[in-house]
Amino acid sequence: MTNEEAIKSMRNLDDIISITESEHESVKNAISALEHNSLLIEHISNLQNENTDFFNKLVETENENTKLKAEIEQLKNQFDLYYKLYLVSIDARGILTECVEQLKSELEQSVKLPCKVGDEFYCVAYEENPRVVKVFCDGYGIIKNNLTEPEQKFVWMANIEKPSDYWKIDFSIFNEKMFKTREEAEQSLKATQP
Repeated sequence: MTNEEAIKSMRNLDDIISITESEHESVKNAISALEHNSLLIEHISNLQNENTDFFNKLVETENENTKLKAEIEQLKNQFDLYYKLYLVSIDARGILTECVEQLKSELEQSVKLPCKVGDEFYCVAYEENPRVVKVFCDGYGIIKNNLTEPEQKFVWMANIEKPSDYWKIDFSIFNEKMFKTREEAEQSLKATQP
């Protein structure tokens, strides 16, 4: 029998049984207490439902947190891998730089170079309209076509004001074509003009 059914039965009994006023008051108080208990039970049931919902949301949030932790761990592992690759590339760059420097050194020792890369000079350039220009050494070249021909050694010189203009100057005539000062280059220009 539920609380509500008990309350109805007690009200019906009250009508049937004649009781004293104090007994009647006691019965009324008991009925009131049962009604109050019924409301409390309903409230407790609602709280249990809310707690179940809260617990389910808590479990769902924990599952999401677990997924996020896994993703963070994966990202951390990727970052570690990229960082290791970065360190390897720095090492490789260092090794390559050492190799290039060693090759430069060997080239300088095996071939007497007329200048260093980056050295600046003045020269007479542009055959159609000869004039003195400031140039810099952009690099070297050595060509050996076959075993019987002598190798060609040259310096790449680029116009400082217009680096897309460059010339290949043979080592053998370098000192005749390149000058340390503008004045020397201008004297060479005057000597070649009629």
